[in-house]
Amino acid sequence: MIHLDTNILIALTKDEPVSKEWFCRMAMAGEEFRVSSIAWYEFLIGPVHPHQVRDMEFILNSAPIPFDAELASQAAKYFNLTGRSRKRKTDTMIATTALLHGGTLATRNVEDFSSFESLGLELVKV
Repeated sequence: MIHLDTNILIALTKDEPVSKEWFCRMAMAGEEFRVSSIAWYEFLIGPVHPHQVRDMEFILNSAPIPFDAELASQAAKYFNLTGRSRKRKTDTMIATTALLHGGTLATRNVEDFSSFESLGLELVKV
């Protein structure tokens, strides 16, 4: 399973060639794609057009993973373990979702998530 960071969703709606090529290659290999409700929120605040939202809903073919009480509790622990960087609060929530739901996090900003690798997060730069 591959969790998509917000910047991947945005790149796919902009027909960014590297991201599209990677996504198509992974889809052809049978990968399942998911997104946290936090990344989905960031995507929706856009700017984004309704047809782009529909395209992403079709590609994902599943609802965003809800950020529930269990994820909130674990994210708070991870936030404290990784240095309490206020600018990375949202990244902590996205990383925690990927960690607790298994799989790899695909992002264009690996450095935003590198501190979570020591907690077991697998990253792929797209």
